[in-house]
Amino acid sequence: MKPMNRRALLGATASAAAVAGFSSREAFAVQAEPQIRMDVSVCFDSATMLWVPFRPPGLPAGLRLRHLRRLDDGSLRSAVVNAPAGWDSGGPLKLASRLQGYVLSGELRLGDRPLKQNAYFNFAAGGVMPSFGATDGAEFVLVCDGPPGFEPAGNEATQPYAIVIDDVAAEFETRNSNDGRPANMGGWTLWKDPASGATFSFLKVPPNWTSPGPEYHPCQEEIFCLSGDIAPDRIRILKPGWFLWNPAYGVHGFDLHSTAGGTVLEWHDGPWEKIIYKGEPSAA
Repeated sequence: MKPMNRRALLGATASAAAVAGFSSREAFAVQAEPQIRMDVSVCFDSATMLWVPFRPPGLPAGLRLRHLRRLDDGSLRSAVVNAPAGWDSGGPLKLASRLQGYVLSGELRLGDRPLKQNAYFNFAAGGVMPSFGATDGAEFVLVCDGPPGFEPAGNEATQPYAIVIDDVAAEFETRNSNDGRPANMGGWTLWKDPASGATFSFLKVPPNWTSPGPEYHPCQEEIFCLSGDIAPDRIRILKPGWFLWNPAYGVHGFDLHSTAGGTVLEWHDGPWEKIIYKGEPSAA
């Protein structure tokens, strides 16, 4: 029997549905797969983005950010944030949405706890984070699960389910679990939401690393390069400060490799799965 292509198969499905008393529209609503898209990744050097003021509700002026990604409604998803020397939140704050941060340089102060380069923090929506600031200035990657907003926490206790890791890079050597990643890629999932499957991870690849591809994922994938180099294809190379967004069901990774090796942050808005794409290769 000659195999049917996808278009013919959908046509047959619609015809069968009509015989059963369903319209073609209803058949497609039941049978259609998520749309696979080609060459839709966004990749750029964050240092080329302009610094703009960042003052969400409840925070004092003084912070700046470089946008990495906005959601469809225009709200902030991810950014590089700069806290100038002497900036302070003014006290403990209750959060409108989950906030995750990774210190790139300088030193943040979280209550009485100093957070230096490679420190990570995660506070849930509705939780309370201690006062924070930057005595001598700091820059950090910020990831939001919704529009960021703050209000004075008063005497409320700090969120008991907060995650704070002083040095992710140092602890990685004992926490490396690979997390189902391609061979020779080290991975440590710093946080996973049991409800949505969303994650935030620290990943490391060795020199002369390659990964089979192309591939796609059923979730939004965002990557920020910390060190070394990682190239998603033959055209683009992520170096420190570069950002890559692979939209859900967007085929990418046609020549995923690293020459010098490197480390990256990677976060998703749902369960991550590596699905190998079997279609025609891209020109990328």
